[in-house]
Amino acid sequence: MVGDSRAEPSRIMPGSFESWLEKVLDSIFQEGVNSATLNFMNYTFYALFAVLTTLFLGSGLNLHVLALLLLAIVLCLATNWFVSELYRESLRQKEKSSSKPLPKPDPKSE
Repeated sequence: MVGDSRAEPSRIMPGSFESWLEKVLDSIFQEGVNSATLNFMNYTFYALFAVLTTLFLGSGLNLHVLALLLLAIVLCLATNWFVSELYRESLRQKEKSSSKPLPKPDPKSE
């Protein structure tokens, strides 16, 4: 039925906000940063960019607001770079531990 307010949100939108929010809240108890947390952080930055751009244009091109916008952009880029470096390092550690050579037998023990 169209316009039925009793319809389940998961049937209307399979990737609903509730499941996304659950993933973000569950990531609090997990080590590292998962994709839901990273997406949430990026969407928050996009909202900040939109607010600061609107404020910049609405304030008559105020240079202070432009400086805040540039700082927010640099912070977003630096944070994403840092998270990607953490991910790369964890991959290197996994690769290093999986390719660890077997210990050679000690000739003195024979």
